[in-house]
Amino acid sequence: MIFKEQFKINDYLMIKPNLGDLNFFKSKILDIDFEKSIFLIEKVSAVFIKNTDVTIQKDWNEFNLVFQATIIEVNKENKLVLNIPKQINRIKKEEYYKLPLAIGVSVRKKNGDILLGESINVSANSICVQLNKELSYEDEVLVTIPFSKDFILENLEGVVKKVDKGDKLPYICNIVYDYIEEDKRKQIINHIFKVQEMLLKFSNKV
Repeated sequence: MIFKEQFKINDYLMIKPNLGDLNFFKSKILDIDFEKSIFLIEKVSAVFIKNTDVTIQKDWNEFNLVFQATIIEVNKENKLVLNIPKQINRIKKEEYYKLPLAIGVSVRKKNGDILLGESINVSANSICVQLNKELSYEDEVLVTIPFSKDFILENLEGVVKKVDKGDKLPYICNIVYDYIEEDKRKQIINHIFKVQEMLLKFSNKV
């Protein structure tokens, strides 16, 4: 499939050079060859290696596009030649992508009570959790989410927006972050894209 609508010269995109790097760098499309399925982008201040995959995010209409591409060449002008991907994930801008994720979380109520549970999915603006005790609609809570050993977000301010019966645990709640610092939101987004990247690599090998 050729994505002529999605890619145009002078469009900006965000590129992440390798699996271990959480940072995206801003670049620009300089040239496109749809017949050869390649496009040329500006080099950014990061290390890129020929024949390795990169993860790219790009705005397109009401969507954020997320995909993997391979570095075909780093030319003499230090510009990158990438292949046009065969598959693109599209995420609606008005809806943060919800990553299915089962990890232990803790939720603290205003009165100090702590509820323990397990996440069902997480996004940059909310978390859906199964809990051992009941919360009420519009309860204000603090949520601690240990995404990994090295990435733990503590005491995110949230408001309960949905309560239902649970499966593993008695109660399911959807908690929207009432206030979250932009850098923490970006950390969550980058973690989600990192997991997506790992899943894409795995699915390509199956």
